[in-house]
Amino acid sequence: MSPECGPGVFMSKHYDRYYCGRCQLTLKLDPETIKANKAALDAKKAAGPVIEEKKEVVKKDDKKKKGKKWLNRNNRE
Repeated sequence: MSPECGPGVFMSKHYDRYYCGRCQLTLKLDPETIKANKAALDAKKAAGPVIEEKKEVVKKDDKKKKGKKWLNRNNRE
């Protein structure tokens, strides 16, 4: 949350700073945190992209048609 803009405005988190896009406030992080964040970012890049397996799509043959019950229910007197 941005201290100047108030509640509802969030700051973006970079490896070396927090930044508010609304009021352009920039809060720098301490050097130890920057080194730790940079190391974690480099390790994530070295690991390579994450590839997810595709799930099989199961189709049901006996699906009921939508709208049939609605028509019958509204045509009653």
